[in-house]
Amino acid sequence: RMWRIYSRLAPSLNIQPHVDPLTMPFSVKVEVPVSHRTLMDMHRDHYEGTEFDMRNGALAGPFRSPNRLEGGIGAMTVHGEFPRAISIPRTAYAVVVQSRPKKVAAKTGSAGIAWYASDAPATSVFVPFYANSSFANGKPNGYGRGSMFKFDRSCAWWAFDFVANWMNLNYENMSQVVLPAMVKAQDGLDNAMARVERQAAAMVARGHKQEALQFLSEWQTKAQQDVVDKWWQLADYLVARFNDGFDNQCIDAGGPPRNVDRGQPSCRVGVPIGYPAWWLEQVGYDFDIRPHYVKPAGLTPPASFAAVQAAQAPAGAPWANLLSSPVWLNNFWSGTGVRGQAALANPTGQATLPVGTWDSSHALALLAALLVTPAALATAFQMGVRHGQRERLPDFYYIQQ
Repeated sequence: RMWRIYSRLAPSLNIQPHVDPLTMPFSVKVEVPVSHRTLMDMHRDHYEGTEFDMRNGALAGPFRSPNRLEGGIGAMTVHGEFPRAISIPRTAYAVVVQSRPKKVAAKTGSAGIAWYASDAPATSVFVPFYANSSFANGKPNGYGRGSMFKFDRSCAWWAFDFVANWMNLNYENMSQVVLPAMVKAQDGLDNAMARVERQAAAMVARGHKQEALQFLSEWQTKAQQDVVDKWWQLADYLVARFNDGFDNQCIDAGGPPRNVDRGQPSCRVGVPIGYPAWWLEQVGYDFDIRPHYVKPAGLTPPASFAAVQAAQAPAGAPWANLLSSPVWLNNFWSGTGVRGQAALANPTGQATLPVGTWDSSHALALLAALLVTPAALATAFQMGVRHGQRERLPDFYYIQQ
């Protein structure tokens, strides 16, 4: 996560990912303009377009889902790990806090904004909550009610959670619909806020600051609810369009196809989606109709996957504007004393990950710290916790020499 943010905001530094985050700089100077929208897109990231792109590989499935299931009996039996995206499926919410100059507050009545996204930000919309504001007339909208223990269409969280979960049926196809809708909603909020703040500024100029704050409260309450309503409409659209493994393209046409009797239907009701060729190639699809079982995976994609990687990103894809610098994979495990020649011993790049490694340099560092000062003792304790986790957790593996 640290590497991804750094590499997108300061690409010329060519910072490389590393299994130990303490090898990375504490901070970097950004080289690109950063806005609230930039930070929103950072929250939505799955390492798209990098060596760690979570839409790729066997675990992504045939429809390239970047989401991964965590825990369970399987992971306790078969040890390993996959990248932890910035946006993960079980995210409850994300917040981007935007501070603005005092003159904005003096002009409009409110400057600070908390942008709030319900559920996983990768497929959610950040809605604004102005400082010094509240729900209009004290009546909460969909963002002020709901429980995770009961499905509720009046609740904002359930709208975004439902869409995110439904997308797992076919992330590749549905993202072509959801991501543009997300960007359109985000653009709409930005454009509307510019108009609303001009109106609030006019009220403040006339000496009606409280009225301006009430006006902002009323607008944001309605705008937030409008987003929720549109997301429920989007949910219903996805259910109807992507159904039973088909793409019902006539949904956009508003009904059944015309000119069917002439052999020129105006739209297609049931376009088969099917499995992509690269997936069928991986699983050994052939004329033997018995169940097939897959051998342990490798790092080389099938040749037919090249076309998928070269395909254009969906409109408004959050990762399309700021790309990471190239990755040197061998560097990922280097310089720790417990990984050494792993890349040379395994030229394919596939990592074998045995449990528990603690070399002499770690022990000496810990001993030295214990002999110095209480402050160093605290530091040593943190080191012991970090390295001790490698010893006692059988489901976290690190490459040894």
